[in-house]
Amino acid sequence: MHAPTEIATWLRRLIELRRRPEHEVLCYAVCMLVALFFALLGVGMEDDWIAGVPYVVVAALCLLQCIRPTVLVWSLLLLAFGSYTIAMALSFSQPAGEWRFFLACGGIPTVALLCAWPRPRPGSNRESGEQLEGSR
Repeated sequence: MHAPTEIATWLRRLIELRRRPEHEVLCYAVCMLVALFFALLGVGMEDDWIAGVPYVVVAALCLLQCIRPTVLVWSLLLLAFGSYTIAMALSFSQPAGEWRFFLACGGIPTVALLCAWPRPRPGSNRESGEQLEGSR
């Protein structure tokens, strides 16, 4: 069984803050634009602001990821866009042009998120080969 300090260290690494290169921020900007598009689409179709709330939350997560990236938020975004892409791919419907458009609305951010895979910080314990305290 893991000691509480090892679990706490693992949790700190899971939500570890670090700066991203500018080219990776573009990935989150694309995801945010897609989420805001769906928010406007939901509000327009339902004529109620509550329909856009889930998409605004996803857009807020994208903005948070641009400012302070974490592995946890990246995972949530990948889960949201990836599950939408899989659902769209499995539910083909006519007209095919609309289906392709909405599949691309989920697929492009999913691929972009996969390309922005989180990497360890320079100088972290994993890169330098040092072991965690208590894991010896």
